[in-house]
Amino acid sequence: MPLPQPEVIRERAAEILQRSDYQLQPVGENRATLRDILMKILEWILTPFQILFDFLDNISPVLAWIVTGGLLLIPILLIVYFVKSFRGAFSRPGRDRSYQSERTMEEVDPETLERSATKEAASGDFILAIRLLLRAVLLRLAARDGKRFAPGMTNREYLCHYRETNLFQPLLVLVDAVDTKWYGTSLCGMEDYRDCQNAHRQMVQHIQEPAECSTRAM
Repeated sequence: MPLPQPEVIRERAAEILQRSDYQLQPVGENRATLRDILMKILEWILTPFQILFDFLDNISPVLAWIVTGGLLLIPILLIVYFVKSFRGAFSRPGRDRSYQSERTMEEVDPETLERSATKEAASGDFILAIRLLLRAVLLRLAARDGKRFAPGMTNREYLCHYRETNLFQPLLVLVDAVDTKWYGTSLCGMEDYRDCQNAHRQMVQHIQEPAECSTRAM
């Protein structure tokens, strides 16, 4: 059987390559489809704003811009807030260091912890500074009472231990800050540190007072 002519082969090959199964640019088509979908979503989101703007524009163009702009600003601020919250939760400066582990902290004197707290606050790591202040007053309490706290005690258990003393309120400020800012997702700022610094100062004053000033109320 004789072979077909080269021109016949080329024509046949061209016909085959024109079929949809042999299209060589599916990626470009997918990108176009994805772009169309995104544009549809954006159009769906913006349509209510456009309707509201057109309605208010008939009443007052200035009012239309103010109201529509304000409504658009709300989701933008929410997105920024959530992004900052997630970044703060997963990249908190002191979380990796955790001030050289709890076991090491037990062996440090309170004055060293308090100096470290001042240093950390100056560098902007307020939550670590607050944890250092809390650890410092707990060590001061242990030294005053002449006994170590039981291993594994939680912050709330410390609070229960001093519930009926004049140490409870300032200790509550420190514990709440650690629980909500360190273990929670709230951001910690200078104002939080100042509140805890004042609470720490009050506790140190009470601890240095005669023992009867901080005994349990009868």
